[in-house]
Amino acid sequence: MNTLFSKLLGTALLCVLPLATHAKVFFVSPSGSDTAAGTLAAPWKSLARAQQDVAAGDTVYLRGGTYSFTNTLRSCTSTSDTVAVISLSKSGTADQPIRYWAYENEKPVFDFSQVSANCKVVGIDISASWVYLKGIEIKGAHKTSSVSSEDCGVSISGQSNVLQNLDIHNVKGSAVRIKNGKKNLIEDCSQHHNYKDISTETPCSSSASSGGKHSVKDGSGNVFRNCSSWSNSVQDCKSSSSSSSRSSSSLSSKGKEHCASSSSSSVASSSSSSSSSIELY
Repeated sequence: MNTLFSKLLGTALLCVLPLATHAKVFFVSPSGSDTAAGTLAAPWKSLARAQQDVAAGDTVYLRGGTYSFTNTLRSCTSTSDTVAVISLSKSGTADQPIRYWAYENEKPVFDFSQVSANCKVVGIDISASWVYLKGIEIKGAHKTSSVSSEDCGVSISGQSNVLQNLDIHNVKGSAVRIKNGKKNLIEDCSQHHNYKDISTETPCSSSASSGGKHSVKDGSGNVFRNCSSWSNSVQDCKSSSSSSSRSSSSLSSKGKEHCASSSSSSVASSSSSSSSSIELY
């Protein structure tokens, strides 16, 4: 009897354990509620709520519509401080990344244009690794105050993350900034009408120094692939790095200039360097 019971118990555990580790699917919508269940029929309202439950292998689908933001996660401690509006701090794994994807053919728009802060503002801060963002429009990442500092749409300090098919525009500074992050892939993304001067918000200004760029500092193995850029406030392509690479990226404030790696068919490989940087405008 004991032997039969042990066999039955073992079979039951084999059936139950896979269910316990099965990846989950959640939904977020501008019309949702953070007290809801996070399902298609009853979606959450914010990524902050999704961060509470999400785990490696899970997918968070973002329904179409505009997600409007007015506040950062914390107050500025000084004008040189950097504060985020959204923080993605939970990591996936190589086999089970955490996905934040636009739902089917819908277009989620993250609007940071009404955020007020007296320091640098980051729209989405990714300190995690193995995170995958796809199909999101990001606009207006800048503070409404007049302090002179550079903001960015997406900031990455983690590794092995993927940004795919993002449309980033009207940011007062960098579209994407990678600092100390490694092996991140930026693919099929576009950045346009980003600028430096908040008083004019005019793209292609000769006096602007850094608007619209992709910036990578102190990281290696980062790849920009098939990205495009136009109508930003400075030159489109500037590189001083061997630690990151780009492939077939069309980058131009005038709509014609092309910037690509030494190999048009594949992403160039390179050695790491702690002091080099690559900037894509």
